[in-house]
Amino acid sequence: VESGIQSVLAQFDRIDALINNAGLTQVMPFAMIEEEDWDEVLAANLKSMFLVTREVARGMIHRKRGVIINLT
Repeated sequence: VESGIQSVLAQFDRIDALINNAGLTQVMPFAMIEEEDWDEVLAANLKSMFLVTREVARGMIHRKRGVIINLT
C-alpha cells in the first residue's frame, strides 16, 4: 500500500479524494464458510480500506484538506 500511494504522490503530488469501493463475498451457506474464506472477506472489505485510508489520510491531515468516501 505504501509504495502504491508513494507512486501516485510522485506523479500527482497529493491525493485530494479517496473512494474506497472494494469488496467481495463468499456465495455459500453461512454454515459452510471456512475461517480462511471469512478472513479473505475481511481482508478485502475491511483491512484494505483501513490500510489505504490510513496512508492517504496522513497527507490530508497534514494539508488540513481532503475527502474520503467509503462505499459498502
